Amino acid sequence: MDIYSQQRFLIHLRDRFGIAPDYEKILQEHYLRFLKAGDVVFDIGGNEGVHATKLAEIVGAQGVLHVFEPIPDLAAALQERFARQSHVTVHNVALSNFHGQSEFVLAKGVLSESGLKERKFSNPAMVEPTRIQVQVERLDDFTRDTDRLDYIKMDIEGGELDCLSAAVDTLGRLRPVMSVEYGAEAYAAYGHRRGDLWDLCQRNRYALFDIIGNRIPDAEVWDRVCDRVYWDYLCVPSEKLEWFVSRIGPGP
Repeated sequence: MDIYSQQRFLIHLRDRFGIAPDYEKILQEHYLRFLKAGDVVFDIGGNEGVHATKLAEIVGAQGVLHVFEPIPDLAAALQERFARQSHVTVHNVALSNFHGQSEFVLAKGVLSESGLKERKFSNPAMVEPTRIQVQVERLDDFTRDTDRLDYIKMDIEGGELDCLSAAVDTLGRLRPVMSVEYGAEAYAAYGHRRGDLWDLCQRNRYALFDIIGNRIPDAEVWDRVCDRVYWDYLCVPSEKLEWFVSRIGPGP
């Protein structure tokens, strides 16, 4: 079944039966296959710690996990949760393409849709947007003194491209595998377009895979599949392709 047939099937399940896969669980199944004890991982957009908890367990005390969460209450809860795990550090900052204080849209009611810009909310009736101030840093500021970064999990509600576009050293020198959420309802708030993630990956010699495990072969296919069904993608350095596919297996 090719990628288009898979997407048609998922759309059919969603629209006719209200059934959608648990994409967060699928993402977890992917990184369970390629991460190991001792790895160095960044969780950008820690939220309530669903992925951070599993990532801390995988890398273990031999590894390192940095969690970035700009919402003060969520960051404090994560700091308390990981207080006894010395290999986990929680940073109460947002990551973007600048350094300083910034307005941040706290989406009360659906905190997972909070961000530096106000995105199109999935259920506006549930959200009470509130402006707060947060500290913003660049990803390169946190990787300058490290010589290893195996994986980045990034879900920052449309701010992914701003963060990655300023991470020149991180992407060029450390070459981490990345999972990135990328959907129009969020990235459009930052002035980005559908093709921008594809272009960034091309500039940095990364291959793109969808959350199902299909490699996106070219810009035309990307344009046809992006924003259709799911919003999670895997970005893999070109030199790690063979290794990556051997871990997650070929796409359907």
